[in-house]
Formats: sequence, structure tokens, C-alpha cells
Amino acid sequence: MNFRKCAVSLSLLVSVLALNACQSKADRACNNITAHECYQLSANTQNPQDKLKVMDKACSLGEGRACQEMAIGFKEGDTYLNQAQDHDKYLLFLEKGCGLNFGQSCLDLGHETLAKDVNKSLSLYKKAVVSGSIGGYKTVIESLHHYLKEQKTASNFSKTTKYCLQTFKKLPKITS
Repeated sequence: MNFRKCAVSLSLLVSVLALNACQSKADRACNNITAHECYQLSANTQNPQDKLKVMDKACSLGEGRACQEMAIGFKEGDTYLNQAQDHDKYLLFLEKGCGLNFGQSCLDLGHETLAKDVNKSLSLYKKAVVSGSIGGYKTVIESLHHYLKEQKTASNFSKTTKYCLQTFKKLPKITS
């Protein structure tokens, strides 16, 4: 009887060691590839904890889209990846993504700073547009309207659009 328990324990130990080797293989793989390839690897990583590590690594290597996905996970909470809601980490990953010129991160960060610092928000909105990864000021206005509506500060589209257009008149022209 003890032999069976020992064999089962040994089998379990071998499985755990193999799993750990496989998990660390995904994380180590990012050491030898580009940030974008690392991001792509995260899509194929099945283990939730490894997926989170690889996504974080891709962000650290310079893949703005990975930073944005990490941010969204912390904003909404992701039970699959075992990511709890964490507003500070949400903002941190938005800042990383925006710093890497990922437009959506700049756009979201602009929304987050709007109540505290309008000028900083305008600067972030401009950066979002200049990055080329969003559709221009029209996208910013639509997104801002949606954000304000979620915050219960927009009573109707025309009022919000008027506010947005007045706000964007303050932005400098974008030159190529």
C-alpha cells in the first residue's frame, strides 16, 4: 500500500516538475525574441499565470498593446488570469503603454486625468492621435463622449460633442 502512495506521489512530483519546466519555458522564451513576438506568445500560452507573466514581459520589452491589455485586466479584474481590480496598476500600465506610443493607452489615460488636469488630458489626447493607432480626433471625441456618459456627466451627445469640440480647439495643429 505504501508503495502505491509513493508511486502516485512520485508521478505527481514528476508532473509538477514537467509543468514548471514548461511554464518557465514560455517565460524564458521572451528573453530571446522581440517584444511583439513575446506578445504573440502570450496569446498561445494556456496557463493563466504564465500568460500574465509573458504579457507583463512583453510590456516591459516595449509592446504597448500588451501594456494596454494588462491595464484593462487590472481595471476590470480578470478572474481567468487571477487579476484583481487594482486602479493604481491600471494607471501604471496605461502610462507604460502611452510611453510606448500606444494610442489607446494615451486615450484611456487622458480620460483618467481629465477631472484632475485638463491640460494633461489634452496633451495625452494629442499623443493618442499622433501615435497613429487610433482614428484621429473624431475617435477621441467619440471615446470621450462614451467615457463621460459612463461617468454620468453627459446628458446627451450634442452637449458632450460641443464640449469636446470647444476643448479640442485648444489643441495645437498636428503637423507631419
